[in-house]
Amino acid sequence: MDIIYHYRLFRVLFLLPAFLVFLFSVCLGQPKPDSLKVDHIYLEKAPRPVKKSGHSAKSSRDVFRHMTLLRIPLSEQGNWPLWNATHPDRDLPMDEGIVMHLVEALRKGEIKGRHPGDLLKRYDFFDLVYDLIEWQELESEALEGHISRDKLDWFGLNEAVDLIVDEGFSGQNSRTFFRIRFVRLIWHDPMSSKGAHVAVIFPYQEIRPLLSKLECKLAPDQARPVAARELLEMRRFQARSMPIADDPTQVLPPPNRPRPKPPVWWKQ
Repeated sequence: MDIIYHYRLFRVLFLLPAFLVFLFSVCLGQPKPDSLKVDHIYLEKAPRPVKKSGHSAKSSRDVFRHMTLLRIPLSEQGNWPLWNATHPDRDLPMDEGIVMHLVEALRKGEIKGRHPGDLLKRYDFFDLVYDLIEWQELESEALEGHISRDKLDWFGLNEAVDLIVDEGFSGQNSRTFFRIRFVRLIWHDPMSSKGAHVAVIFPYQEIRPLLSKLECKLAPDQARPVAARELLEMRRFQARSMPIADDPTQVLPPPNRPRPKPPVWWKQ
């Protein structure tokens, strides 16, 4: 028994130094982390980006759009609310209605008109009076203080109102859209040989605050009137639609007339 015990103890004591030397040599041969070569590092492939929900820029361009002219005959029964529109803070000396309130705001300088032949050119009440005199074949000398507003034929200006709108289908929200760009006033007298003429054009966004104040009653006993802006934007009117290129209404060239001081009655 003693011989076997001493043999095992000798083998352990003899092999232990050899094992320690081997382990030490292995540790010295292991390269340090900062001495590793780049080709020893394996990088994971970057994941593909996840597409965000929503429509791309291409779909936003995928819009069907066309410009349309809508002529609203104010004498139609469905358009009587616009024909009789009133302003809560203004009493007109002439007939009420959306057209006459636009003319009155133009006269007072509250809104700015554009010439239909050149949208960059201003068209004010002074130009409108001169054009009415030309269309009605009146004497221009009548402007020198010998004419009042009730002598001009404003009824021909109150026959209809035009809307120039953008209609189409939007690829952004997959809905049809209806955007009013301009409002036009036209003059037409069936008894005259002058035909129909575009009088003045208004950018819709500039007259939108005024249209919000105009009150329209859909029924005589209606308690709460509806704003003219709401009737137009919700398409609660009767109109005749036509492509803008097929409009037979005449447009006078931009006026190139002197601007003398207006008579006193224009500011009354």
